[in-house]
Amino acid sequence: MQQNFISAVGNFLGSAASQRAAEPIVWVEEYPVYWALWHLQHYSALSKAAKFRWGWSKESVKKLSDNYIAYNDIFCILTELIWTVAAVLADLGLHPLYGHTTKAKREEKDKDEEEGHEEESTKAAWEFPTETPISFFASLELPLQRDYNCYSNYPIWSPCPVPDAEIEETWCRTPYYRLGLGQARMFRAYTSGSSPLPRFKQAWLDMRQIHPFRRIGVMLWNKWRMYSVELFTSIPRDTSVRTPDGDFVREEDFRLSRYDVFSRWLALVGKPPPDVGENWENVGSTLSRYINPC
Repeated sequence: MQQNFISAVGNFLGSAASQRAAEPIVWVEEYPVYWALWHLQHYSALSKAAKFRWGWSKESVKKLSDNYIAYNDIFCILTELIWTVAAVLADLGLHPLYGHTTKAKREEKDKDEEEGHEEESTKAAWEFPTETPISFFASLELPLQRDYNCYSNYPIWSPCPVPDAEIEETWCRTPYYRLGLGQARMFRAYTSGSSPLPRFKQAWLDMRQIHPFRRIGVMLWNKWRMYSVELFTSIPRDTSVRTPDGDFVREEDFRLSRYDVFSRWLALVGKPPPDVGENWENVGSTLSRYINPC
């Protein structure tokens, strides 16, 4: 995903931005991937055990699938993170069964057939009901962690514990921040709800086709990386960006207009900017300077 992100940023914003996109992956970007992998393994293992070992009824297995998100108190943005990781695993050669079928299609299925299908959704998880199952993997042949001391005490894909040090608060590595995904909240803010102004309708529809954005890691990169390549704005409100030295980027430093947001994000996946016409006044378009990561 990072290589795709680097290429997309470089094609649109140039080599300087691509160098910032290529900064080493940090712990707060890696942790959500481990978290999503754990849930995919957990859900798949539970489903297989319920069907083949414990002999649950079809109704009970379906209840498990429909309520897994609720049982684990997973917010819709984190559900999309799980869907993103599942889609990338499919690109790597694994074979997920996606659960976003409609009720009518489920009723048409043969009762002995596995629930789910192989077609990835083009819409984000937050556009589906909360009872939509996450992806099921009959096999997850991924390498174990290299640190076997860590593996012996924690689930296969969980990262090692974070040291208890003051710097963890500065880097937002404490439990409160680990799954904040502020940049994903921004993306959802621009793609959810009713259609925006008529001039932005097609761009809004293009942004809602999330499958190409999954390949560039829209759900994963931290706010500093997104800000440093001019892709992060202060939407939603009260959002802050921490710099590597522990300071904060002020809101007035990274205020983007609606046109800027749509144009920059759509350019990453080869889509045209909003067709707003010649008389459009691009109010509030800032990001007048790059912030160089330390």
